[in-house]
Amino acid sequence: MRVTWADTDRDAWTFVTDASRSCHCDGKAAYNAAKDCVRQLLALGAKHLAATEADLEVRAGMVGRRGESGGVDFRTLARLAEPRTELRPYWEPADQNPYLDQATGKTDPKPEMVVTASTEALAKRLLAEGGIVGLGRYVFDLTTNAWGSCFAEVEVDMRTGQVDVLRLVVAHEVGRVLYPAGAEGQIHGGAVQGLGYAMTEDLVLDRQSRIPVNASYHEYRPPTSLDYPEMVPILIEAPGKSGPFGAKGLGESPIMGPAPAIGNAIFNATGVLIPELPYSWDRVHDALKAAGKLVTGEKLT
Repeated sequence: MRVTWADTDRDAWTFVTDASRSCHCDGKAAYNAAKDCVRQLLALGAKHLAATEADLEVRAGMVGRRGESGGVDFRTLARLAEPRTELRPYWEPADQNPYLDQATGKTDPKPEMVVTASTEALAKRLLAEGGIVGLGRYVFDLTTNAWGSCFAEVEVDMRTGQVDVLRLVVAHEVGRVLYPAGAEGQIHGGAVQGLGYAMTEDLVLDRQSRIPVNASYHEYRPPTSLDYPEMVPILIEAPGKSGPFGAKGLGESPIMGPAPAIGNAIFNATGVLIPELPYSWDRVHDALKAAGKLVTGEKLT
């Protein structure tokens, strides 16, 4: 495996890495490329071991007979491989979906499953060095969607308008979880960004020049570790019909739930709906005052 900085002059082309599609799309393409490598390894192993491919399996860096120990290692098989001349990628039926051609703006309902020109050029450079090169293709399935839900517990000071977010419970259905620690970290990171969107971050423009007056992080006030509430991430698995092992994606999703959840929690505590973000002290105070809800007494949760 060779890891490089992204460079369109020498790396394979991929579609945009937004909409939480990197793991789902690039992951499935990599999965298919790995399956293509397995196909070639089994074919070479069958010749080397005088066996049929059906009698062989790939395990722990080797190709060997099913139910038997030993076999031939990948390095040996790679040295025996002749450079492939056909460059068609491996793909599964669920991987062929309608494709938007950005050059024409038209959608191809059943695109030809071939590699792009940049991928072909990269494959040829690798093949010139010898060994086995696997190729995979995947076209994004627009019907594969992850979803999530956020629950917020807040405390509102009815005298001042101060809102303290005590806890966020963030649940996401992501298909198959491939990396649990990373997925939970993604929920923490996205939810705390959503917390900033809800509570402190605001773009303030000069009324005359319309130039931002809070252009630094110090003035923009993203949340710090002191603002971090109790966070409860919940990962729900419901593997999709496509994607690597059924993974659907996560990405930006956790950032979307905290703001509306916090707003609804404030409404539940006070009976006042705050129509604008962020839920700053002065904004909540003025809304409570306008609704006749300012009181002297205990906080309401």
